[in-house]
Amino acid sequence: MEAALGDLKKVTAKAVARRVLKKTAEPILDEYHSRTVVASGVLLDNEIVGTRLNRRQSSLNRRLGKSEVEVYVGTADPAGIQQEFGNVHQDANPALTPAWEAEGGEKALGRIATEMWPEIERTAARAARRTAKLAAKR
Repeated sequence: MEAALGDLKKVTAKAVARRVLKKTAEPILDEYHSRTVVASGVLLDNEIVGTRLNRRQSSLNRRLGKSEVEVYVGTADPAGIQQEFGNVHQDANPALTPAWEAEGGEKALGRIATEMWPEIERTAARAARRTAKLAAKR
C-alpha cells in the first residue's frame, strides 16, 4: 500500500489517506453520538471528524510532521472535555473513550485496509486519465 501511495504525487497521496481516514472514522463518530448523554445542543452540533484542531487543541497537540496525515474524532465544544472526564462539579460521563474501544483500534485498521486499495486504484486511474487527456491536447 505504501509503495502504491508512493507512486502518486505527494499531495495526492495525502489527499487519498485523508479521505480514507475520514471515511473510516465515521463509525467511531456514530458510536460516540449514540453514547453521548446530551440529547441536543451545542455539544452534539459540534461533533466532527476532521483534520484541524482549534487553537487551544493545536497548542496541546504535537504534530507528527508535515508528511503525516492526522484525522481527529470528537467534539469541538470545550464542554465535551468536561463531559468526558468530569470536574469538581460534575461526574465523568465518558462517550468518546468507549466509542474508541468499540469501533477504534483493530476495527478501524481493518476498515482502513479495506478502503485504502479501492481509493488508491480510483485515484491512480483518475491521474492516468488526466495525463492521457493532457497528452492528447499537445
